[in-house]
Amino acid sequence: EPYKFTLAMAQAAEKLGAEIVRGEVVDFATKGDKITGVRLASGNELQADAVVLAMGPWTGKGSALLGCEIGCRAVMTECLRATMPGGPGEPADLPLHTLGAGDYWILPKKNGEVILAKYGAEDFVDRPNFDASLTEEVKLEIVKGVTRIWPALESATIVEHRGDLLAMAPTPPYQTPVMGRLPKWQNGYVAARFGGDGVCMSPATGELMAELIDTGETPLRARRMFESLAPGCR
Repeated sequence: EPYKFTLAMAQAAEKLGAEIVRGEVVDFATKGDKITGVRLASGNELQADAVVLAMGPWTGKGSALLGCEIGCRAVMTECLRATMPGGPGEPADLPLHTLGAGDYWILPKKNGEVILAKYGAEDFVDRPNFDASLTEEVKLEIVKGVTRIWPALESATIVEHRGDLLAMAPTPPYQTPVMGRLPKWQNGYVAARFGGDGVCMSPATGELMAELIDTGETPLRARRMFESLAPGCR
């Protein structure tokens, strides 16, 4: 659950002394080859020893402000969150692992909820204007597809129809993350373009990026990965 996971990580960070500030980034303060701060739409400027762009599909806009645009394709996917009859506990008749057939996916949860989705190549819809509106047509397609896989889902109750704006590479292969230090900037970094796998990969990504920033050296265990995912500017 992306929202619950992000909230839990934020709360854990605050317990360790971190301060979380919400705001819309409109520019950066720089001096020479260093980024000295982040400017918000409110007029406030946050001072920074290091800046990491981890802005999902908005990373392209953020990096362009630093004269080093990272190509990002903003796409939208949709899914459903449903509950099975019988209340909390294991979903009725569903194993606790992902089920898939064709482009349709069923992800049972231990709390009795089920995530239902359709993830084919044509289901990643371009949203260059970051439009997160949902479509009834996709909702019905998902319902028809997953009930063909597991007819018992006909008795499920849809709790939420939601969409995710994701960052993909602008050209194939689209599932190509970008990680590392931004060219031209001593203390500017990026970790983005993980598509729908970003939440799952975020703990390892955060650990590696923190080590890179803290030591100034690429972690030896991930050196080849950093070389292949190094950011380039347009």
